[in-house]
Amino acid sequence: MEYFINMLVHVNALKSHKRELFEITDTKNTPELIKFGIQNGLIIV
Repeated sequence: MEYFINMLVHVNALKSHKRELFEITDTKNTPELIKFGIQNGLIIV
């Protein structure tokens, strides 16, 4: 049960972090966020 609770906490933290990234970068979804990262040199392909 403790493992399950830890997983929920981590998932919620990730969702919150992603939401903050969407706001900071003015993107609406993950593909847009990735495109932003590539265009601004934050992600190198």
